Amino acid sequence: MRFLRAPVALLPAAADAGAVGGLRLAAMRLEPDGAGLQRAVATGEFAELEVAAAPKGRRPCNCSSSPLLNCSLRE
Repeated sequence: MRFLRAPVALLPAAADAGAVGGLRLAAMRLEPDGAGLQRAVATGEFAELEVAAAPKGRRPCNCSSSPLLNCSLRE
């Protein structure tokens, strides 16, 4: 889990241009908003996070652990 990061772009996989190979993340910081709350503001810094590939034809899904989740990937 990455805190104070926001996804801004999907990056193509090296082996398959139609697949996602990573994410570009913008760094965020918390600033007061004048109403006593905080809001996330981009710092202008970016990082790239590589995404592991799922096996062809099957996507990883952990939704079976909760009966409240309605996932189309369930068997």
